[in-house]
Amino acid sequence: MESGKLSNTLTNSSLKKAQSTGLDCILFTEQQQQGETFGQRFTHAIASVFKMGYDNVITIGNDTPQLMPQHIKEAHLRLQQQQVTIGPSIDGGFYLLALSKHQFNAKVFEAFDWQTNKVFRQVHHNLTPSQQTSHEQHIHCLPAFYDLDQQSTIKKILAQLGTAYKSIMACLQALLTEKNTILQYLQNGLDTDFTSPFYNKGSPINTL
Repeated sequence: MESGKLSNTLTNSSLKKAQSTGLDCILFTEQQQQGETFGQRFTHAIASVFKMGYDNVITIGNDTPQLMPQHIKEAHLRLQQQQVTIGPSIDGGFYLLALSKHQFNAKVFEAFDWQTNKVFRQVHHNLTPSQQTSHEQHIHCLPAFYDLDQQSTIKKILAQLGTAYKSIMACLQALLTEKNTILQYLQNGLDTDFTSPFYNKGSPINTL
């Protein structure tokens, strides 16, 4: 199996899920991303959407196949209630982040310890409403999922997926029989993205 096939399959699946919600979708490919670090590229992608005139952003990656359209819809509903939503990854990162323009500070976001097990806690702490902003509700967390960053999580993801996504399952099954070169390729996704060794983070997808 070619490494590019897995990356494209994951990205196309995430994009289809986002599009099925009926929300506007913007895909930031590697060619469109700007910045030397993952934090810079992720921050720039969010800032670019806000500059387009949108007031809210839901950003997802391509490395959590368990993410379903209903999770995106739930995050969208929470945003209408001025509530931040985060989908935590079991490794300490996150697979979904929904926030409003006034909650976003580019300099703060760039400074987070991206690609470490600290980033979920840092983002959660930064976006937790203060007592002075009582009109905003506390952060809503979606179910915690494994993401595709280590070979040891592939079997766990396969067990959670069931048989709903055959193309993704076929790619993941192939990973179990091939060497680590494919996961090493994915590690260079958005980091050269969101995303121990084998850190798969593809192009971020923003839904508005």
